[in-house]
Amino acid sequence: MKKYLFILFAVLIGATSATAQSADDILVQQAVNQLITKKTFLFVAQRVVGTRVSQSILQSKRELTINKDTLIVNLPYIGKGASASDNDLGNPLSFTSHDFTYDIEFTKKGNKIITMDVKSPNGNDRFKFMLTIGNDINAQLSITSATRSPMNFSGFIQEVGALENFEE
Repeated sequence: MKKYLFILFAVLIGATSATAQSADDILVQQAVNQLITKKTFLFVAQRVVGTRVSQSILQSKRELTINKDTLIVNLPYIGKGASASDNDLGNPLSFTSHDFTYDIEFTKKGNKIITMDVKSPNGNDRFKFMLTIGNDINAQLSITSATRSPMNFSGFIQEVGALENFEE
């Protein structure tokens, strides 16, 4: 009898902690939904995958900032391009743009897919950014262009102005 009582007690404790975790997960989902709906958040890249390289961990903070009508891209580019870059650095993924579309799709499983058609400042490049955010803060960014090799990044979503040294 004591054995069954112990098992019942363990199940109750497990169910209580699972419920608390679910409530936290719901709060995180609501916060992320609010950030992406307001169009004010950062995608902080932690890993990069190019077409000719394996996955690499980024050593410095690289991010994509969306702040209402401004898109600030500061991501590494590892690949080939058929056109010159718009900036002096030669990195086609380092620019600020005000010319982009922003569409959000909420999937049945709770994922969020943000699609952006982005025009570089001088109009030399057009990119399609697809940011897929899971049920938490983890996200995947895919960048494609007609004139450049595709790039993929993994990282997380963060509020604009949040702790600068936050690392997952």
